[in-house]
Amino acid sequence: MSSPRGSARLAEDRRRSISVGEHVLALLDGNFSRGLAGFSEDIVWHVAGGGEMGGEHRGREAVLALIGRLLVSPETRASISFRSLNEHEGYHFEWMEICADGESSATAYPIVSRTEAGRIREVWWCGRDISSF
Repeated sequence: MSSPRGSARLAEDRRRSISVGEHVLALLDGNFSRGLAGFSEDIVWHVAGGGEMGGEHRGREAVLALIGRLLVSPETRASISFRSLNEHEGYHFEWMEICADGESSATAYPIVSRTEAGRIREVWWCGRDISSF
């Protein structure tokens, strides 16, 4: 049986969520200590779709490799932004917007993340046309 103080801390932890975008942008800006601080060691990043990057990416190293492949390629590096929509009991909902070189409008991808113990533990990236990556 947990103590009331432990229960309160767990309840508070569930209410807090962390923006994926904040940490991805820190990584892209070269601030690796800040960027990595938000991701759990055993993070799981789910990518929707049947493309070569679709499926689960487990662990911080696999997620960093995924971020590098998806977001740092010459086609997508032009403009990347995140817009937070909502958070609820440890879940964070946001849009990732990518405007590739030569394009006038951005493509928005919904992202849902789950925070546990003050770090992002799980991410679901639901790209519209993820098979193109």
